[in-house]
Amino acid sequence: MVVHTSNILAGPLLMIIWAVDIFVFLVALRWALARTSNVSAVRIRTSLQAIADPLPAALNSWLIRKRRRAVPGWLPWALVLTGAIVVRQLVALIVIAAM
Repeated sequence: MVVHTSNILAGPLLMIIWAVDIFVFLVALRWALARTSNVSAVRIRTSLQAIADPLPAALNSWLIRKRRRAVPGWLPWALVLTGAIVVRQLVALIVIAAM
């Protein structure tokens, strides 16, 4: 899709939107590859873990420090993905308002 903007600030904001979309896609791909045991799928999933896992891991350690107890494994992922979708929508609203 081609997006033409008249505002110079919309370009970097569109790149932020695309970066969030790519991150969410890579996380979904990593989860889909977790269901297979093919050697190449395991290799790709391991590579994707280096991209997708640092943010939830950091959030997990922060939550453990704040709560002073263990948190469920799905909670950091849910917070990261929800935050990514909210940030994407807010940036999209800013881009639309700037056009």
